[in-house]
Amino acid sequence: MKSLYLRIWLTVVLALAFFGIGAHALFQREVRLERGRVDAQLSERALDRQHDRVLAWGELVERALPPADAPTAEQARVVRDWSQRLRLPLALDDAQGERIAVSDSFSRAAGEAGPRKPFALKLSDGRTLWLARPAPGARADPPLGERLPPGARGAGLLALLAVLLAAV
Repeated sequence: MKSLYLRIWLTVVLALAFFGIGAHALFQREVRLERGRVDAQLSERALDRQHDRVLAWGELVERALPPADAPTAEQARVVRDWSQRLRLPLALDDAQGERIAVSDSFSRAAGEAGPRKPFALKLSDGRTLWLARPAPGARADPPLGERLPPGARGAGLLALLAVLLAAV
């Protein structure tokens, strides 16, 4: 290239192209971070709704259970039956804390180390109904942008602007 104006023009065009590519990358990153924040808020709301649903199921099972003085075999049968109907791991303890009944799904859920943990619901007759539900607040690690300190998030934009300034 012999002409100075062509070199200047090409430098400006390339600098603007790099700026556009960098701005696009930063925009996409911010969109992903915002989507992650919204998903986290929605999952917390879903956990709250699920917790309310589990409490309602507990009340339903309490009304369907035979009285505390009924034979333990009958109480165990009803607990297993409702566990299958609701697809909800259930267990039942008597007023002294002795296990009366446990569903197969509750045994599996209690043996797994994961997002499910037992939740105790005290019944009006002194018995305790145990339900397995997802642990509140159980989430995956936040995206990298959320783990960075707030000042470091804007560092990429400042670096991009500094490179653009140097190129021009």
